[in-house]
This record gives sequence, C-alpha cells and structure tokens, in this order.
Amino acid sequence: MSKRSEYIFLGLCGVLAVVMIRYRVNQLWILVAILLLGYLFTMQVPKLEAYLWRRKYGGELRDPFRAEVIHDGRLVAILTDRVFTEMFWRRYRIEPVDEFGDGVISDDSLWEVCRFTFRDPLTGSVCQTGFAGGPPPYIRDGRISLRGLLFPPTTNQKET
Repeated sequence: MSKRSEYIFLGLCGVLAVVMIRYRVNQLWILVAILLLGYLFTMQVPKLEAYLWRRKYGGELRDPFRAEVIHDGRLVAILTDRVFTEMFWRRYRIEPVDEFGDGVISDDSLWEVCRFTFRDPLTGSVCQTGFAGGPPPYIRDGRISLRGLLFPPTTNQKET
C-alpha cells in the first residue's frame, strides 16, 4: 500500500471514530468499522492502484507469451518462452521469420538504438518501449534479454 493510501486510511479511521464517538455509538461497532476499513484498504486499494498503473502505462502479456518483433513495419522475428530473470528484465527465445529477419535481429547496432517495436499478435497492440540489455552480442543461444515490454491495454485484454 502506498503512503498516500495509508494516510487516507488513517484519516478515514480517525474521522469515523470521532463521528461514532460523537453520536455515542458502541465501541464494539467502532472497532468493527475500523477493521472493515482496514480490510478494504489492505486488500482492495493495492488492486486498484495496480489497475490504475496498468491503465496508464500498460502491462506485460499473459502466458503463454508470444510477441512479434517489427523493424521498419516488417515482421522480422517472434518472441516466445519468457523467463523472468530480474525485477524488470526478462529473457525471451527469439526466432527470425526468414533470412532477412535473421540478418536484422543479428545487427547489434539496431538493438543499441532501439529500432524495434513489438506487437501482440492477438490484439495488435504495439509496444515501443522495449529495449535490449547487457553487452553485445545481444542475442546469445537464440535468446535475448529485454526490459520494458509493456503493452497498452486494449478492450480485449482482461484486467487482473
């Protein structure tokens, strides 16, 4: 829970307690009301905050993961088999779609300047914020480490 949510929760508990004491409500009901507020804030507010963050910044695709790698409007590779490596970094299996795609994704200078976009094949939403990490060569053993593959929410995606 964020600090802002904690302050709102404490303020509401205080106001509730003062109002209930002012109108001489039984102390047991004050305790029940504060516990109910505590439940709502600890269980529901984090979900709301996560939903608002995803709505603003987007989110990762669900498993089984599959995304298309686009360069200058042309499909060059497919990303699959996502592995969570660190807090923000993911490793993906990258498979070129043809010889042209193999040449493009093997060019480390394109990865250094983030010349790729990523598309969800199911919804068509496009992520332009992904970038490769680590030193060149970026693709090793058919895998690449990427960060920031956040796809904007669409009406077809379910919120969790």
